[in-house]
Amino acid sequence: MAPSRTDDSSHDGIGEEPLHPVQKSTQGGFPVPGVQNLSAVSVMVQDYFVSDNTWENILSHGKFDYIEEANFVHERGDFWLPIHFQNLPLPFKTVLGGPSETYPWTLSTETFKTKELGFLHGSCPFFGGRSTFWSSYNPQPTEDLMRDFPKSMIDATKKDGFWSAAEKLLNNAIDGLLKKRLGQIPTADSVEPAPLAVGPKSRTSTLRFNKFSVPGPLVALHESQRKLAEKGEGRPLELMINCTVTGLKADEGGVVRAIETNRGLLSWTDDNTKVVLCAGAVPNATLLLNSFEECRPSNGNVGKRLSGHVRSNITARIPREAIHWDGKNSLQLACTYLAGKDPTTHRQYHIGISAIHSPNPEADAEDAGRECPDYAAAATN
Repeated sequence: MAPSRTDDSSHDGIGEEPLHPVQKSTQGGFPVPGVQNLSAVSVMVQDYFVSDNTWENILSHGKFDYIEEANFVHERGDFWLPIHFQNLPLPFKTVLGGPSETYPWTLSTETFKTKELGFLHGSCPFFGGRSTFWSSYNPQPTEDLMRDFPKSMIDATKKDGFWSAAEKLLNNAIDGLLKKRLGQIPTADSVEPAPLAVGPKSRTSTLRFNKFSVPGPLVALHESQRKLAEKGEGRPLELMINCTVTGLKADEGGVVRAIETNRGLLSWTDDNTKVVLCAGAVPNATLLLNSFEECRPSNGNVGKRLSGHVRSNITARIPREAIHWDGKNSLQLACTYLAGKDPTTHRQYHIGISAIHSPNPEADAEDAGRECPDYAAAATN
C-alpha cells in the first residue's frame, strides 16, 4: 500500500505533517526494473515541481502568502526549454513561433475583423513563457519611467559605472555615427547603446553573452527558498506546471478566495492571500471577464482597450568602410537604441538597431546565432 503522505519536498509549511524518508521499493534494478520511460517533467518534479500527490494535499490544506508571485506559481504549460533558445545550439532556432505559440482566448467577430490585431502574438504555453524567446533589448529607463520602483533600485542606477559594463559590451561605433546625425531625424529624442537583458552567470564567468529567461532563475529561487525554509527563515516556493487557471471565485464581500483550474479548485480561508495575475493583457482580461459579471462590457471597462507595440523589421547592408570596427577579421556586433515620438499624437517609437560584421559567415554562424541581440535581426548568408 502506498504511504499516506505527499511526495518528499518542502511541504511541511502548508498544513502537512513532517515528512520522513520511505525506503524505495526498487534500487538499481533490484528486484525489478525501474521506470522505463522518463520525461523532462517526471525528472524535474522530483525536486522542483509540485507532484500529483502533493497537489491533492495542497487542495486540502494549502495556505499561501501569494498566488502566482512569491509563494505559489501556476504555469499552464509543460517544462520545455531550460534557458533562452538562443543560448542553445543553433538548430533550436526552429522552435520559435508556429508550434510553440498558442492563442488561449476567443475573439469576437468584430475584434477579429480589426486589421491591426492581425499582428497580435499569442502565448508560449511553457514554463517560463515568452521569456525563453524574447529579444534582449532592455532600454535604460529614466527616473520618470521608474516612478513606481523602489527608491533603493532607482538610487542604484545613479551610481557611477552602473551602466558602463553594458555600454562597453555593445560597441559604440554605431552610436557615434547616429549621435552626429540625430538632428536630421526631427522626431527623435535620443540615441544610446541599447542595454540588454544579458550577462555572465557569475563574476568569474568567461561567458560574456547569456540571454536572460525565467526558467533558470525561478528554479534557483525555488532552491534558495527551500534552504531558507529548512532553517525556519522563509517559506517554500511551490511551482505547479500543466495547471491552467480558468476562473476566480470571490465571496460576498468581493474577496477572491478560490482559483478554478483544470486540475481542481484551489481555495483558502484566510484574509491575507493575494492573487497576482502575470499572464499578459489578453489572457488576464479573458480570465476577469469569465470570472466576474461586474467586469463585463455592460458594467466595467475590462477588455475595452488594448495597447501594445507594432513591430516592423528592416534589413539593410552598408559598406564595411562606413564603420570603423575593431578587429577586421573577427565577428563584430553592435546594438543601439533610438527613441522618439510623433509631435502631434505623442505616440512613442523605439528603434533597435543591430549591426553585424561577419568576415566568415559559415564559421561565425553559431556565435552570431547566440550573440545577436535580436533574433529577428540576425543576418542571413
